[in-house]
Amino acid sequence: MVTDITQKELQEWLDERRPVMIVDVREPAEFSNGHVPGAQLAPLKELADKAQTWDQDTQVVVVCHSGNRSQRAAAWLEQMGFRHVSNLSGGMQAWRGPVE
Repeated sequence: MVTDITQKELQEWLDERRPVMIVDVREPAEFSNGHVPGAQLAPLKELADKAQTWDQDTQVVVVCHSGNRSQRAAAWLEQMGFRHVSNLSGGMQAWRGPVE
């Protein structure tokens, strides 16, 4: 089952420089309007292909606009064998940290 992470928890992880891969599953236009620093873009339709190149032991946090797409994407990643997947609760709407 996918766990949710709050924006505060994610910000703490980033401040602590914890190894985490942030995957933004929004569309390119949404991503270009602002995203969590260091996030990589992997729109839902490209997620399966991109995920094949990632280490399944990596801590992954999935982000979208509101948390709905990222919840689905996180579940897919778990089905693909990823062991440490979290969903950013509330997505970018809840994010209060810096944006790129």
